[in-house]
Amino acid sequence: MNRFREIADDKMSTVYYDWEESGFRCLVLRGPSHVCAYIGVKENHPFYGKDYSDLNISCHGGLTFAQAGKDNEYKWSAGWWWFGWDYGHYNDASLYDFKYGTGLTGVEWTPEMVKGEFPEVIAQFAEALL
Repeated sequence: MNRFREIADDKMSTVYYDWEESGFRCLVLRGPSHVCAYIGVKENHPFYGKDYSDLNISCHGGLTFAQAGKDNEYKWSAGWWWFGWDYGHYNDASLYDFKYGTGLTGVEWTPEMVKGEFPEVIAQFAEALL
């Protein structure tokens, strides 16, 4: 079965990947209609506490999310400032399109494909520490 079609049946907020790399926390999870990506920074990072619109980070569709982690939040853990971006832009297939039969068009982003985009984003966040 096609991996994109498999994730259409997953619950929103299903966490596919959660790992730490180069001092950053990385998450890939299912959003409402597409896969989403998040990177967390610690308090010593110059981006900590910043709004996503204050940063010039190159990622798919640009950053669309920033918030502090919370103790009771399993996805965005406390002690990290989280930035996110999503794969629900022009020419990206929507999980709704498949699930509800409205016609599937565009790139079918899977969690594995999204995870593969992290090295470039991590490098940009790491560069801010230099």
